[in-house]
Amino acid sequence: MTAKERREHEAREKLREFVKPGATVYTIIRHVSRSGMTRVIDPYIIEDGEPRWIGRYVSDALSWSYDDKKQGVRVGGCGMDMGFHLVYTLSIALFLDKARHMTDKQLIKANEKAGTRPDCGPWESGYWLKQRWM
Repeated sequence: MTAKERREHEAREKLREFVKPGATVYTIIRHVSRSGMTRVIDPYIIEDGEPRWIGRYVSDALSWSYDDKKQGVRVGGCGMDMGFHLVYTLSIALFLDKARHMTDKQLIKANEKAGTRPDCGPWESGYWLKQRWM
């Protein structure tokens, strides 16, 4: 396992400790490039009534670059809600593998707990997290 793969794995494990299916990830846009093709987005969760910064973990878990100067995860692309894209991709990174190994009964229960449709398949685990702009 390379250092990058180890960092990615450790970040995903750490995030799974405090980001559960059904959680809301709050995002703040820190910067938009002149071309509009890149954004720097800063993700948080609310834990015990306080915001908890998860930017570096998200960056490592997704193998996306982190912008130290602008304090956020670099997200490339345009034409859609890039905060949603970041959270959707994070949800898949954290929960898809787990969902693939669930029985139908377990999957229905997990989807109900996460607030998604009960008939969602494991490929729809991208919806297991919610995204809100701050």
